[in-house]
Amino acid sequence: MQALGSFIRNYPQVDLIYSFVWSLMALFIPLIILTVCNVCLIRALQQSRRLQSQCRASCRSVSGTGTGRNATGSGNSGQQRITPTLVALIVVFTVCVGPSGLLETLRTLLEKSGLR
Repeated sequence: MQALGSFIRNYPQVDLIYSFVWSLMALFIPLIILTVCNVCLIRALQQSRRLQSQCRASCRSVSGTGTGRNATGSGNSGQQRITPTLVALIVVFTVCVGPSGLLETLRTLLEKSGLR
């Protein structure tokens, strides 16, 4: 463990690189992955809604009666609540993890500039 401490003292750039990599791995990469996956999920849900409404419309036209199931059934209301939930998930992740990454980066930058 002493060898690591002397290594960091001899090469102060290592602490800056460590802080940058830590912020990248702990905050930015998970946030990007979470956002991309949620956007894909929201798009798939929207496509599913369109296909369901097209299927209901074609079923009504084939049966000839207007007594098909209502397009605003309980399944759609559940799907409509998913989008705000996913957005809230991204916001909560950013609020909970973001300050830690920001403070770690600021700490390292202040130490390197000699203000601390």
